[in-house]
Amino acid sequence: MAFNILSADRNTLSVYFQLHQTIEMQFCDHSDVLLGFVAISLSQFVNQTQTAFKPIEGSFMLLPDNETIDISDPFPIVGVSIELRSDDKMDLQKPVAIETQHLNELKSPLTNRTKDGNNSKLKPNDKESIESDLNHYCFAIDLRNIRVIDSSIPQINSCYLQFMYAFFGHTESIKTFPSIKLLADEEVVIPHGFCAFNFATTQLKLEKTFKEIPLIIEMIEETSIHTITGVAKVDLSTILRVKPNKAEAKQAVNTSVPVLNEQNKPLAQIQIIMFLQNYGKTKIPLLPNLQDVSAMRDMDSMDGNTSQTLHFLDDLMTETALEIELWKEKQLILFRERLKQNETQFLKELSEKQSQKEEEVKRKLDDLTQLESKLLKSLEEMNARENDIILKENEIEFKQKEINLRYETLNDEISGVLSELKDDYEQRISYEKNKLKDVESEKCRFQERVYSLERKVKEKENIIKELEEKIKERKTSETRIGSKEPKTTTSVKTGPKNANTTPKAILVTREPSLSSKEGKEGGLDCTNASRGVWLVKVPKYMNSRWQRASPMTEIGRLHITKGSNGKPEILFNLSQELTKSETNEATKEALIPTEHQFAISDIKYQTLAVFSQKSDDSCSVLALEGNVVQKGECRPIGNDNYMNLKKETIRQASQPTRTVQQLDKAVVNYKPIAAHKSELDFESKKKSEGKKSREDKDKVQDVLFSAFEKHQYYNIKDLERITRQPIPYLKEILKEICHYNAKNPHKNMWELKPEFRHYNKQNQS
Repeated sequence: MAFNILSADRNTLSVYFQLHQTIEMQFCDHSDVLLGFVAISLSQFVNQTQTAFKPIEGSFMLLPDNETIDISDPFPIVGVSIELRSDDKMDLQKPVAIETQHLNELKSPLTNRTKDGNNSKLKPNDKESIESDLNHYCFAIDLRNIRVIDSSIPQINSCYLQFMYAFFGHTESIKTFPSIKLLADEEVVIPHGFCAFNFATTQLKLEKTFKEIPLIIEMIEETSIHTITGVAKVDLSTILRVKPNKAEAKQAVNTSVPVLNEQNKPLAQIQIIMFLQNYGKTKIPLLPNLQDVSAMRDMDSMDGNTSQTLHFLDDLMTETALEIELWKEKQLILFRERLKQNETQFLKELSEKQSQKEEEVKRKLDDLTQLESKLLKSLEEMNARENDIILKENEIEFKQKEINLRYETLNDEISGVLSELKDDYEQRISYEKNKLKDVESEKCRFQERVYSLERKVKEKENIIKELEEKIKERKTSETRIGSKEPKTTTSVKTGPKNANTTPKAILVTREPSLSSKEGKEGGLDCTNASRGVWLVKVPKYMNSRWQRASPMTEIGRLHITKGSNGKPEILFNLSQELTKSETNEATKEALIPTEHQFAISDIKYQTLAVFSQKSDDSCSVLALEGNVVQKGECRPIGNDNYMNLKKETIRQASQPTRTVQQLDKAVVNYKPIAAHKSELDFESKKKSEGKKSREDKDKVQDVLFSAFEKHQYYNIKDLERITRQPIPYLKEILKEICHYNAKNPHKNMWELKPEFRHYNKQNQS
């Protein structure tokens, strides 16, 4: 803060400071309640004779307003600096100089006297001891994080922390910001929780204050009314127990303090870090305080010299008062001139602003008139459009009536046409039914003829069987008489007994042994793996023709063209050799259609391949013919050939598959057999193998591992056949080394566990 003191004479200013030797600084809280005050003596400005005044600097004790409190209580000390500067630019009349030789005599009786009363006495010796023990301290506190302990409180939407400690010289509460949201069992970092204080005090007073007065931290919830939800008390004496750092003389404490609610139950927990650093003794002297001032005010008697000085001072005061009045009048004149200048300037600004506002109002009025004209035009256009819409609605209603009339007339006409068509179709259906009856009667006649022909065929077959039996008898007789060498193939021709019978050749071959049929399994031939193949679905009649065709014959040609929509159109023309090779009177087969259309579909999400197997006497080879790159469907074009073909298939499907047969001879009943050959073979094999006995567990595991090297999945019956072990014992071993698949695609199959899967490279590929 700065104050202007106008005086033309240095002596007048010194006399003023002698009469008013103290300046009092009051400390209040936010509600203007007096907490304490500091009285600073200005006698140092009186004794100075130099041109420039030395500043008054020092630490002063903050005394309470209540006189009953003892001064030895731990109150904080405030550092204050007061400067007095001279300004030579001021143009004022100098007052008459006065002598100030008797003023110094006022100070001597005041400084050595003390105040009588109930309060304690502060002597100069005590003052010197306090100055010698004053140290400069820096105390810092950091509120790190907070965590809610009470589980009954789910969350606190908005809260903040505040604390206050008057000993540090700060009487206003220090708050954290912004507000934080607390959840149960969750740590939240406290924003802006660090604060540091610099103050000067003695070591004894610091220890006493920290032990007796704790630091109180309040947790306040922000609602419509700010309420205190909990209080945490921090014992500051804990930092005094910590040994200071030798280099920096710093003491630090990291502690956690509980926040207690009204029932003294722990609500939350705050983590706090405190620092205390001692910068050593202060160089600022302790200036005279309120006790010296009160001693000056409460003097009971004065000597003769002081009374004369006071009379002289009264005369001096009158002169200074006159000087002050003259200065006031000059300042009033200057103030009025400045006020007039400000008024004129303000009026000019107001007139300029008013002119600008008037121009803006004129512009807005012009804009409003233009908008009004536009609105009128738009209203006229809207009225014209409404009239047009009404006329069009009338036209639409008239047209709708005409459409309804037409609809009714068309309905009548359609109903008449439908009745005529119904009668016509009923007549046609009756005609077709009569035709079907005639066809069924012809069908019965043809069936009778077929039955008669079948009887003749059976008679001829019986004759042929008799001849074959006679030939076999002759053959056995010839083999007994002839040489002992076995003949693999014989051909016998018999002459016709009757004129109707035809000669028949009989070929007898010896089947090769099982050893000659066993072939060697080969691998997979992947030479054509990179070849692309089309997978095409063809009609049944085309498949039958392809199977009957000789190898390396042309079956058809593809014609690929671009359509109107840019997509390719594929036509397939069947070769004439396939269509004409089978169309003779003996087979009575209709002509198949030659032109077909391909419908191509995408196989983006499928992987298909074509395999072939070549089997010889020695081995069978499985080959990969190629990967399917396109999938299609061959559809015939509906022409006359295709319609005739469908009629023929329908006719053949309508013929009965089972027909009535006439039996000429009695049916031979075969003698029942108690034990068939397969059952006998199984029993003999079972006896030769014997009962299944439990082998060593390691041997069974080796057999299983060798089996799983060939295939990945096995059924329990296959594993029983391979290991020749009982199923319960085999399942115990399988549970240790295998997984059982209960879902598709390998349901009810056993598979090795991942830690036992060590397949050969060939099997993996």
